[in-house]
Amino acid sequence: GDGLSNVEEFHAGADPRQSASTAAIAGVAVREGRLELRFSTLAGRRYWIEQRDVAGLTGWRDVHGPLTGVGREVTVALPVQTFAPGAFFRVRVAP
Repeated sequence: GDGLSNVEEFHAGADPRQSASTAAIAGVAVREGRLELRFSTLAGRRYWIEQRDVAGLTGWRDVHGPLTGVGREVTVALPVQTFAPGAFFRVRVAP
């Protein structure tokens, strides 16, 4: 599974029967002082990148977005120095 319920995927405009239609981070790279996160998008949906520290003390916070989906994979670059070591990231999607 991808961690989302079928209802959550439906409300995000994804197909619960196709794992490729979820808003999951597909790739991570560090280049030239930037953290690059790669994920698939559905045309017209809005996406946010959220981050929290490894201890989970601060909760999730938006660090990029909204980004409007274009129906293909996109890469978002964020400055590495903004994040503590061991930070967690996720993609949030809204219809």
